[in-house]
Amino acid sequence: MEIKAVLFDLDGVLIDTLDCWFQAINDTFRKYGRREISRDEFLREVWGYTYDRALGYLGEEALAYCRARLTENLWRAKLIPGAREVLEFCKNRVRLGLVTNTPRENTLKELEMFGLEYFDVVITADDAVNRKPSPDMVLRACEMLGVPPEKALMVGDTESDVRAGRSAGCRVIGINVDADWKIRDMYELRGLLEKILEKAS
Repeated sequence: MEIKAVLFDLDGVLIDTLDCWFQAINDTFRKYGRREISRDEFLREVWGYTYDRALGYLGEEALAYCRARLTENLWRAKLIPGAREVLEFCKNRVRLGLVTNTPRENTLKELEMFGLEYFDVVITADDAVNRKPSPDMVLRACEMLGVPPEKALMVGDTESDVRAGRSAGCRVIGINVDADWKIRDMYELRGLLEKILEKAS
């Protein structure tokens, strides 16, 4: 198996922003007089998909408010342990892509906050009509990298990531989610990537 590129999801894979998003979504519901959702509802219905899936019916003003609240909440974000080490390991071995349903402004802010300037291509919610779990964002990243999907790995932490990667024709590594390989954390990912990339070479 020849691997030329590794594509990463952002939130929950490289940066822990779950609390940031959860707060921003509920702040928006509260402002617009809607019922706040529980953490379980958030994980089931919003996390891994797009924020407009939950808020779109409230209109563009509400979406803009949510994006602003997310930016204000980013002080809560934390770099996932082992994430930088994985990117350092990959950067001179394969092309790197980021494929995230997060809006571009917020994505770039997160990358800047933690100094994650490793990616050859960054595809965000603003760069695609059809977002994950559609394969379109993954296919676009592969096209821009000049790598066929069958020679790319997708790393994600949600069913949405897995469906997008598989539908595009990539092999998928799932962090605590069923995929072609299922792992627990970034340290385990580092070991798995070493085996896959060494075997490919």
